[in-house]
Amino acid sequence: KGDQRLSPANNLSVRYYRNVDRSRDTTPGNLFPLVSAGSNLPLQSITLLDTHSYGPTVLHALRLSYTRIPSYGEGSLLTQKTAKELGGKFNQQTTLPMTPSASISNRAGISPGASSRVDVDNIFQAEAKLSWMRGRHALKFGWAGTYTRQLTESAFRASGNFGFDGTFTGFSMADYMIGKPSTLTISNMYYTALQG
Repeated sequence: KGDQRLSPANNLSVRYYRNVDRSRDTTPGNLFPLVSAGSNLPLQSITLLDTHSYGPTVLHALRLSYTRIPSYGEGSLLTQKTAKELGGKFNQQTTLPMTPSASISNRAGISPGASSRVDVDNIFQAEAKLSWMRGRHALKFGWAGTYTRQLTESAFRASGNFGFDGTFTGFSMADYMIGKPSTLTISNMYYTALQG
């Protein structure tokens, strides 16, 4: 944080904040072998505050801030195989190997988690305040605005999701055991950008 008196009536303050919140489980005994195993959340924020006094009765303050919150999901430390390496006849859409997932109706689901996921939030804020004191009265006027941009990139179901519902044997678990899925869902890499 830094403060600077630009003139007897004008003060400028700048604050920068950074925090890296990272977690990763590196103990294989605590991990299901195919699950994603951590996250990385480096947060950065900068705020600029300009305060100007127009005499003893009028004070104006302008605050501008920018916050960036990128969130990175980190894949498993354990080696995974692609659907093709496991005998599938299709290529996955991700750059990192990721084992397919399976949904067994009324029984269980098997998922490797997301091999990689990126969420980036950019938040822009502006705020202006004007205070006017006159006699025993105080009037305050203000305005505040926020603009947000969010980007998401995910490999959800990019390696395939096999569904087993008992279509072939009458029992979903039996269909899974003999390798006869009733559905296969494959997604491309997911990108989305929201703003407003």
